[in-house]
Amino acid sequence: MYSAIACIALFVAIGAHGQQWLNVELPALDMDEINAERTRKRTAETPSIEDAWDWTTMTQADLMREAAPVLAANADLCGSKVIRYRGELVCDFFPFYMSNEPTANAYTDGVYIYITAGMVRQLRSADEYRAVIGHEVGHILGGHLEKIERKGAVGAVLGAVLAGGLIAAAGDVPGDIAAGTILTAAQIGEALGRQRFSQMFELEADYIGAYMLARAGGDVDAAKDMWKRWGWPPAKGSWLSFHPSDQQRLALLTASAREVERKRDGGIALLPTEREKKRTPRKPKFFSPSLERWDTNGNGEISCREARRQGIAPIPPDHPAWHYAPGQHRSPTYTRTGRVIYPDLPPQPKCCGRLGGCRAQERPLPMVVE
Repeated sequence: MYSAIACIALFVAIGAHGQQWLNVELPALDMDEINAERTRKRTAETPSIEDAWDWTTMTQADLMREAAPVLAANADLCGSKVIRYRGELVCDFFPFYMSNEPTANAYTDGVYIYITAGMVRQLRSADEYRAVIGHEVGHILGGHLEKIERKGAVGAVLGAVLAGGLIAAAGDVPGDIAAGTILTAAQIGEALGRQRFSQMFELEADYIGAYMLARAGGDVDAAKDMWKRWGWPPAKGSWLSFHPSDQQRLALLTASAREVERKRDGGIALLPTEREKKRTPRKPKFFSPSLERWDTNGNGEISCREARRQGIAPIPPDHPAWHYAPGQHRSPTYTRTGRVIYPDLPPQPKCCGRLGGCRAQERPLPMVVE
């Protein structure tokens, strides 16, 4: 068994050798923006469809024509995977219109991009469509499918090794039970290995797609509008989900738009920032202007004493410092590692004191930790 595992590991290592993928450095996300999106109510209004985007008459040729600008503006990123379309070099990832799919979805097999009829009907503009195309091209350029397969193979190997070691330690185990246990452990390890980095790959695809849309003269905010309107299933953002939360995606798109503007203003080439090959100190995933401004002792929380000293108490729920301040009687707070919400109750001001207009905060409230 161990020789087979060694062969699999060698195959994985060889398969990874020589791959030239776009390894990007994501901008740090603003935790204040993520918190603000968590407390903001979603609008029920659906924006009207632009005149140029009539999904009722869309054909395969129409989808290719609408995707062509973003694929042509980024042909330099696609290496040898280009073709000539209507006299221009474009990335050869043209989408297929699958009219028999009512569910809104878009995906790639690493060679082509597929978009369903349900997705086309959900979109409201050509820029939204091109943002979807850019996201899927981002998966291809980042080598995400190959990386996920590799992580799954490594997870399967580790799961099988762990199960084999436990069976060997247990002693007399029937062969069929041992084989079934090892197979199950390998399958679980493969699933966990695939899931481990999938959320990061989704954010990387959003980041690359934002640059592709910007380079084609599109509006990056189109992707934000799309995610504000709808998103993935409720489990998104949890550690078991393959997709990050909508709030993280919105914060990343905001940070990407700022980065694009900084590069434009500075005359820097409009290309995704690539990760340095030399090992450097890991950049923090999140930052918070609120903590930098009001958390004077640097403990990751804005205490009521700090708030009063700096003249921001009582802190209303719409204030960015509210997410990091303790409630009355040390009630649960928003932190960098998790968040606490009060279901079915409006948010209350914090750091009010026992007297004044915030007495409602003194009563016990039900708590749900996510």
